[in-house]
Amino acid sequence: MTKDKIVSVFKILRDNDPDPVTELTFKSHFQLLVAVILSAQATDKSVNAATSKLFKDAPTPEKIFKLGVRKLKTYIKTIGLYNGKAINVIATSEIIWKDYKNKIPRNREELMKLPGVGRKTANVVLNNAFGEHTIGVDTHVFRVSNRLGLAPGKTVEIVEKKLIKNIPDEFKKHAHHWLIILGRYTCVARKPKCYDCNVQKFCPYKPKTKKAYCIIDLTNKFYLFLITFQISIISDGSAYLIFLLFISFLILSNLFLNLSFADLFKSSISIFTCLDMEISEKNKSPNSSFT
Repeated sequence: MTKDKIVSVFKILRDNDPDPVTELTFKSHFQLLVAVILSAQATDKSVNAATSKLFKDAPTPEKIFKLGVRKLKTYIKTIGLYNGKAINVIATSEIIWKDYKNKIPRNREELMKLPGVGRKTANVVLNNAFGEHTIGVDTHVFRVSNRLGLAPGKTVEIVEKKLIKNIPDEFKKHAHHWLIILGRYTCVARKPKCYDCNVQKFCPYKPKTKKAYCIIDLTNKFYLFLITFQISIISDGSAYLIFLLFISFLILSNLFLNLSFADLFKSSISIFTCLDMEISEKNKSPNSSFT
């Protein structure tokens, strides 16, 4: 992906969510560290459900350490791999309490010395706790980076290095969150919602499902049609008529493609969102032909 396209992608992501935050709940940097350790191969929702009670009863490193492994397990037993995580959290709590005086270290190397903390966890903590321009590459970030072509790579290390290199500095602070949100809710693993993706026009990835492919194919073709004839569409106010004609076409397509009306609606909205963006960009140009 070219530098200009990368900038365009992140401008769209920023416009949609200017100040994203992690979905994990915490009240201190130490609690953030514990939550991120627990979130490995688990959902943020399941972690929040467990830590809401844990952090209420044991909010500090000392108090969590004094719970002991067995007691801690009763709080986090609903989280995957909780046995190993309990051991790591207790060990990390002791180190933070005794060696770091209840303050978590602010550099990656020191963080990665803590039990249960790998490079991804360290990057997430540094980004959320201190605003560092680090990018934790989890399964969502890895998938989106490869599909979009932002940072193609076969390992998380390669993807991380390419993301740091390719993403302009102005977007690095929140890049991790934007890519996670995109991967978690839109660019999902099995059935990506390409028809509902704001950066789809920059994406070379072809949907795996026939249904998704048909939606995108129809959307792209009609979008290109609108852009090709944009002067007459905008000048004579016939966009609404064409919109209705396209809706009718999609409804007829439902007979052959078995698309839901929700899919048809999202596809139509996607087209006119893209058209609106295209028109806005054209109007900014001094040589614009729009009136």
